[in-house]
Amino acid sequence: GEVVRLGQSLARLHERYEKLYKDGACVADAVRRCLSQAGSKKLIERLQYASDSVLPALALVLGWLTGPDVEAALTRLIGLRVVRKEAVLALTRYGPRVTPLLVQQLDSSDLETRRAAVTALGRIGSPESVPELIRVLTADDELTVEVAGSLAQIGDRSAYRALLALVGHEKAAVRRAAVAAINSLGHPEMAAKAIELLKSDDP
Repeated sequence: GEVVRLGQSLARLHERYEKLYKDGACVADAVRRCLSQAGSKKLIERLQYASDSVLPALALVLGWLTGPDVEAALTRLIGLRVVRKEAVLALTRYGPRVTPLLVQQLDSSDLETRRAAVTALGRIGSPESVPELIRVLTADDELTVEVAGSLAQIGDRSAYRALLALVGHEKAAVRRAAVAAINSLGHPEMAAKAIELLKSDDP
């Protein structure tokens, strides 16, 4: 319908301004100023009916807007491969206020949705997400490396012990991710602990 065509036109206009003038932001600013709450609602409603070919354009435009309904809709979109990049970028720009929405997605039945939530939480960097990321670190074997990376980005020292438990993990990728994350924390106990670990029976 009209909403879909409008979304596509705005996305194309943004792309053209970005390509020619490096100023796609002016299009996003104009949309934020001019699009009413009713218009935002219509855009959100059309998401569930949009085809994969138009979803990226709609998600891009939605990411220029703000508000609880917009943020909740974008959080749901991280489960869709065709718009995951746009949704994660937009959520990252919103910052810590969307942390609770993303934390909810850590229990999604879809692995890629969980992975996208972990990525976004790491980029946002809110300490509020650390307890839940630690839970996933020990409970979700498929995301251990990604969670360690996000904990490294956040840099909260409360993750130290959970990460330390992984330095002897059977998978080399997990060990490397854990060590990198521990290094980023700069925990004051680590210097003495490293000497102790050098004497471990586990090679």
